[in-house]
Amino acid sequence: KDLRRLSSAGTSLIALYKMLLWLLVSISTVAGIVYFVVSGGNFHAEAPSKSSELFEFKGTAAATFDLCGPPRTPPTVVTMVHSEDLQGWLNVAATQFARLCPHIQVKLTAREDMKTMQGLLSGELQPNIWAPADELMLQYYEQLRSTESVRQAPALLGGRHELAVSPIVLLIWEDRLRVLSTILREEPSREGQWVRGLCPLVPRVPELTEMAPQAMRPGTWADWYAPLLSPTSTGTNDRKRVAARERATSRPVLPLRPPGDGLLPSFATIQSWGYVKLARPRPTRFAAGLAVLLLMANDYVLPREDGKATPLAGIAEESRETTSAQPSDGPARSFEHAWPQQRDAFRNWVRRCEAGIEQPLVSEQQLPVLLQSMGAARLDGVITYEQAALKVLEPLDAHPSDLSRLSLIYPNPTLVARHPAVLLSAEPAVQDAAQRWLRYLRSKPLQHEAIRHGFRPVDPSVSLRDPEVEYNAFLRLRRFGVSPQPRFVEPIRPAGKLLQEILARWDEATELR
Repeated sequence: KDLRRLSSAGTSLIALYKMLLWLLVSISTVAGIVYFVVSGGNFHAEAPSKSSELFEFKGTAAATFDLCGPPRTPPTVVTMVHSEDLQGWLNVAATQFARLCPHIQVKLTAREDMKTMQGLLSGELQPNIWAPADELMLQYYEQLRSTESVRQAPALLGGRHELAVSPIVLLIWEDRLRVLSTILREEPSREGQWVRGLCPLVPRVPELTEMAPQAMRPGTWADWYAPLLSPTSTGTNDRKRVAARERATSRPVLPLRPPGDGLLPSFATIQSWGYVKLARPRPTRFAAGLAVLLLMANDYVLPREDGKATPLAGIAEESRETTSAQPSDGPARSFEHAWPQQRDAFRNWVRRCEAGIEQPLVSEQQLPVLLQSMGAARLDGVITYEQAALKVLEPLDAHPSDLSRLSLIYPNPTLVARHPAVLLSAEPAVQDAAQRWLRYLRSKPLQHEAIRHGFRPVDPSVSLRDPEVEYNAFLRLRRFGVSPQPRFVEPIRPAGKLLQEILARWDEATELR
């Protein structure tokens, strides 16, 4: 009996232990579920997140509300068509803006400026914002829109929002640069550097009768440089040319530097270069091409009065304060006054210079790449925007053997693209959202980001030397001639009607559409 009682008690005790164990497991399970929910579904300690590759827009909730405005449902969509060179910067900006302002959706389209203008005039494109490379495109668009056939095209609403800065520059091989700068510095001429540099040895009033089209092109490097050498440096024909120049200028011609001294190439090397080949974008396709054509027309119509030499700006010059020396209204009126009398002569001169050249049909962004890939045997240099030139120079910065082969020059005068953005017809809510997006692009963090993409800031309070800019090509690439603070002197941009006439004369001269 005692054994049976003891066995029964043990069985009860085991049952009690099982009940207690089940109770503890149940409590632990419930506690685990509660902890899982509270901890956000992750039992592991959260590792520090990697820093975002995007910059941070620092500010309070109030600042973000001021930037984005009140939430909207559904989100407001803003469409923007912009020049191709802005694509990298704007893509980064749009990603960050979407995080800050999710109720404003920005849709970007990169497109050639001339194609955008044609799309707007035809009604194919109807964006809320247009951001071409240069103000010239806006003036040209308004001129074309004033005609009866395209008055249905969207109007440009008042106000320009300048987003970033990139001047027209010359990217050239260093040995060509030495010879070019020597010629422009030492040879007196009433012609400006755009006339002399792009169309050397082409007379102002050329004889076009019985001239083959392939002969209508600039002169050769050797013929251009030969008059600066002493009579003993070149052949008999060159000595005759030098003697004629001595009689015309009433001063002796001495050798600037002995050929082959290491500073200038030998005359035989210069002869091997052939024709002067400085490529530029086609003005009927690209904004930079239109800017270069305007600079050429300005030089041709308004030659220098003093007849002094025209040194190429940027040669052995220290950086100086950035300025934009806009002439007074007098020079602008002088150009407009002189143009009607010289437009036909300008057309003939352009024909003599460019009709026989097959300029590469590529954009401002592609020209520097083409220069690098084709080499000095095919191209001497290219005219493009600074931002596009920096893209080619950046990879060379890592290869010491290539450090001295290409140089960047800031011509004087030049035109500076400020990438103006304008609003087109849209409902008030879209206009408000578009204005907020454009203000964001002009904010300090975004101007720093523009520097990282090779643009100069449009905000004068943002310095190119700001330490917040991690990679700064303007400081790293100074060995190539890049200057943080060059001096920009710009001619006044003419009205849209005059732009249309200049472009029409080029079109007639080259017969390119």
